[in-house]
Amino acid sequence: MILKLRPSYRIFLILLGIHLLCNDLFGNYNLQVGVKAWTIFNPASANYDEHNFAPRPTDFDREDIPKNILIGSYIGGMSHLRPALEISKILSERGYNVAMVSPGNFTQPNYPFVKHFSTGPKHNPRDMPDIYHELFVEEYSFFKALSQQTVSNSKYLNRLETYMKAASEFKPDLFLCDHFLNEACYDTAWKLKKPSIGISSELTPRLYSPYKSDPAFGCHANMENESFFERFRCAIITPIRIIYSSRKYMTELNEIRATVGIAPTSNSIERIKDTFFFADTFFGFETPSHLPPLVQEIGPVMQDEYEPITPTFSSFLAKHKRTMLVSFGTHVYITPKNIGILLQSFIEAIDRKVIDGIIWSLVQISDDDFPSTISLSDGSTILTDEILNNQNPHIHVSEYVPQFALLNHTNVKLFLSHAGKGSAHEALYTATPTLNLPIAYDQMGNAEALEATGVALTLSKLNLQVEDIISKIEKLQTDELIQINARRMQVLARINSKRKQRAADMVEFLLLASQLASENDDDDYETLANLSQIITDDRSNNYFSNSYLNELITPDTRMGFIRGKYLDVFGVLLGGVLIILGSIIWIVWLVASLFVNSVMNLMESLVGSKVKED
Repeated sequence: MILKLRPSYRIFLILLGIHLLCNDLFGNYNLQVGVKAWTIFNPASANYDEHNFAPRPTDFDREDIPKNILIGSYIGGMSHLRPALEISKILSERGYNVAMVSPGNFTQPNYPFVKHFSTGPKHNPRDMPDIYHELFVEEYSFFKALSQQTVSNSKYLNRLETYMKAASEFKPDLFLCDHFLNEACYDTAWKLKKPSIGISSELTPRLYSPYKSDPAFGCHANMENESFFERFRCAIITPIRIIYSSRKYMTELNEIRATVGIAPTSNSIERIKDTFFFADTFFGFETPSHLPPLVQEIGPVMQDEYEPITPTFSSFLAKHKRTMLVSFGTHVYITPKNIGILLQSFIEAIDRKVIDGIIWSLVQISDDDFPSTISLSDGSTILTDEILNNQNPHIHVSEYVPQFALLNHTNVKLFLSHAGKGSAHEALYTATPTLNLPIAYDQMGNAEALEATGVALTLSKLNLQVEDIISKIEKLQTDELIQINARRMQVLARINSKRKQRAADMVEFLLLASQLASENDDDDYETLANLSQIITDDRSNNYFSNSYLNELITPDTRMGFIRGKYLDVFGVLLGGVLIILGSIIWIVWLVASLFVNSVMNLMESLVGSKVKED
């Protein structure tokens, strides 16, 4: 006779058996036996011995990846070169070779691995006052700055020849081009059918977000709180003006390109529309917007090692606990009038004990820019020679300062800056409140962005006032909310500063993708050593798309404007909704008409009957 047990008894017996397996006769739990008993509920392949786990592979074979990377910049200087150089430094440590084309004589001890090809003397705005004086002294606008394009176009062939000679000698497999006025870099890559990557401190202009603009266009960086008229002007009218104003210079450049067999382009980003674009910025500082996969925000790109504070600066800071660092970068200058106002503000701020020390970097500022004397509010006069010769115990001037190291010092309490992107990043990284005096280019937008994050205040180069400067210096030190925001942004900046590693990874991926798709060999470089050979080269009419990253290109770019934006689908939907609404309105009108007509007919019949009775 088979014993039949209820389900509850069966479960009880199973649990009792497991208990007996896991315990000895005295009721003590046996861990090893218990673990083995419970493994009946796990797959046979599971192994919980931690010593037998295999590590997840994270690296890949680089043996067959091309190794030569050429950096290019029209302006040069660390503000334009640092992002590309920092990425290349990582790649150099991974076994890649790096060369660079830029103006000046590049001798940076942090990048000894770079082979340099010079395009000429170091770029100095002081040498071209007919262009830069208006930009730096008067109110800056993008439309005034277009005059720089004429200068760039006039030097295009010389720079192109330098790139071709560098390519012939170095044989690059990829071009990493600083985006600003650097068409020669993109064109060389196109001519050689090599992949290129654009890199800039700003997001590429092809990313149209109507709620974002730029003070250089006469608009605000963030249009969120602007009126309808301002939003319409900045989203519609201003872009049309930009396109129209730029056509003249692009046509001029295309005519020069035609003389050496380089295909024309309609805009500055056409060569790189299907490849990576690295932006040395980050959301939080930048107004947030949607980005396609090919556009990578990699900022803030910071050096891993910086020059230490020299004994001179260390001694000065030891005696001054509330020091302000003053630096206006290497590419802009301020007027002698504003220099006098700033110097008066510094002296009076020290006299009022708002701050107790000033360190001033005098790059792009000469002794002749200073007035001979400074008149203070109390009627006294200060000789500027004493300040320039560092005879004033509270003001130290120097042509060069270790900016990051000073900002990172406890006794540097605030930073008076031109709001360049590199300086802004360093201030955010060190949680140093900033007083901005923007001069030109992207500096007005950076100043607005810093002020929007709550870590900075802004001055106007057209209306500098001593009392305004002093009051803002004081507020930046005493406002607790500014200190809180500085700490918050510091953490965000430090988290995002790690992304240059990802940028290096993306460069490697593009090198691999181009290698797998390319049929070129090194012999292509031999015929392109000078411009005369470029003109006669048969490949001048060949098409090159620079597209190796189809898996990262969003489908809408291949679908056309109407299909890509799904305007056809939404148009049909809108048409259907309008038809339904129209039908409903027509039916309601028809029913209402029938009802009204019926009522009217009824009333007429009643009135007629009453008349007959009378």
